[in-house]
Order: sequence, then structure tokens, then C-alpha cells
Amino acid sequence: MTVTQFIRDKRGRKLRVTVEKNGRLADFSLDDDSERIGKAYCLDEGCGRWRLQDIEIYEDRELLERANLKQSLGSWLRNLFGLGPKFRSNRRHGLGGALLKVIIAHARHHGAKHIRGSVVPDDLQERPWLIPFYEKHGFKRVTHEPGDISDVVVRIDL
Repeated sequence: MTVTQFIRDKRGRKLRVTVEKNGRLADFSLDDDSERIGKAYCLDEGCGRWRLQDIEIYEDRELLERANLKQSLGSWLRNLFGLGPKFRSNRRHGLGGALLKVIIAHARHHGAKHIRGSVVPDDLQERPWLIPFYEKHGFKRVTHEPGDISDVVVRIDL
């Protein structure tokens, strides 16, 4: 089953969220007109329990390509003085929060009683804002849940 809905980011840009439910797995993709800019996966564990497996907003593709290409001295100087190609970041515009709201609404619609997710130590070290991000959207830290080996578990009751 596939469901599509539209959301807007903080800049007013209209984006498409497609939810594809295949058995117990729900695959969420976030796209603008030309490319995928974010994704998330959730697993319906049964008995009203959902697990957020992954949520990610991608940086602009041009930024990643520029970082991986060797630059000539001329192009490096143009970029240094702000004359090089411009890029826009997909992050820090409310996309992760908007996608998380879609996930919560979808899980609630399908009978979920709560959603939990694990933040592994590597992710927490690279992205220290993850726990405050989840807390901002109603999740709470759970000190321990059976079967979880990660350092931090977040959970929201629906």
C-alpha cells in the first residue's frame, strides 16, 4: 500500500512524502521536484509497538559532489571568494521534524500505542543534537527497554 501526502518546509517549499507499507515495514521517502532529500524506516513490531529504524535528511547533492571532487587552483579561489557554485542545504529547515510528524500520524492511524527508537553511541557522538531533537517532538528518554543494547532509547506514547 502506498500513500502520498504533501508538506511544506520552513522556507515554504512544497515537498512530497510517500509512505510505502510492505508487510510490517513502513518506508517513508521525502522528495522535492527532482530528487529524494530524506528517508525514514519504521517497523511495526505488533501489539501497538513501532520502532523507528532510521530517519535522515540528506545534504544537497551538489555539496557532496563538490567535496569529493579534486578542485583546480582557479576553482578553489573562486569558491574561496564566494564566486563558485552555490548550494542549498536541506538541513535546518524543519524537514526532519515534518517527516517525524508524518511518521507519528501514520503510526497512530495504524493503531500504534508507542514508537521507540535507539540512538547508538556513534550517532550520538557525531550528532549530539539527536536527543534534544526527539525530545522537542514529544519523545522521552527511556533508560532501558528489554532487548535494547544501545545507550539511549527514545520513546513517544501515542
